[in-house]
Amino acid sequence: MGAHHRPTILRSAAACAAAGALALTMTTTAGTATGAAPRTAHPAAAHHDKVADYDARQSGSTLQGTSLRRLRTVAHPERGVVRLRQHLGDQGIVSVDPLTGTPRLVAKVNGYLTGRSARPATRVAMTYVRHHPAVFNLSHHALASLTLRRAVTDSAGMRNLSYVQKVRGIPVFGNGLRAHVTRAGRLMQVDGAPLSRLPRHVGNPKISAARARQLALRESAPTPGPSFPSLLDRRS
Repeated sequence: MGAHHRPTILRSAAACAAAGALALTMTTTAGTATGAAPRTAHPAAAHHDKVADYDARQSGSTLQGTSLRRLRTVAHPERGVVRLRQHLGDQGIVSVDPLTGTPRLVAKVNGYLTGRSARPATRVAMTYVRHHPAVFNLSHHALASLTLRRAVTDSAGMRNLSYVQKVRGIPVFGNGLRAHVTRAGRLMQVDGAPLSRLPRHVGNPKISAARARQLALRESAPTPGPSFPSLLDRRS
């Protein structure tokens, strides 16, 4: 099995280092569900001030809590996680995100998670997740919220599936589930750290989706530099 035939686990593992930054906040200010509503609405919604960047995931209390949970996750893994690690063997990877309590990477370096299958890739992936409830730790509502966002087949025939979680049609920012299924129907790896619990309601957005797009475009627009007369405009 060539390295180019599988999604690079090293790349996924490197992404795990940033998984602590995955959002658990639930805000609908920009029409996207995230884990914790900001303390106040951005004043730019009513005024034309520049919106300052704010990320609740980077606050001191959040980072400290994440560090403590990470230590507990490593020292005292859930029973289902221990059993799956034993089943996969020394080359198996079951890495749990301390923020969500769900796996950010499940894979087997020297093999596959499942055998060959003629079933659709989406069914292969979701069947595996449903058959390991003690590992993925998803409530019924959280599992039902997973919606296929994209399915791409690469040059090796690998089906790369990307699922997002939604609450009443609003996608959860930064969390979801990805699965990679070979041409022969073998599940190679699952990653993404979806939220284990989701609220039933997220309230009403402070601004419309159109206004959110307008603000985003305005904030990302480059600042115009000084203008200089063209050489063609110069008079001798």
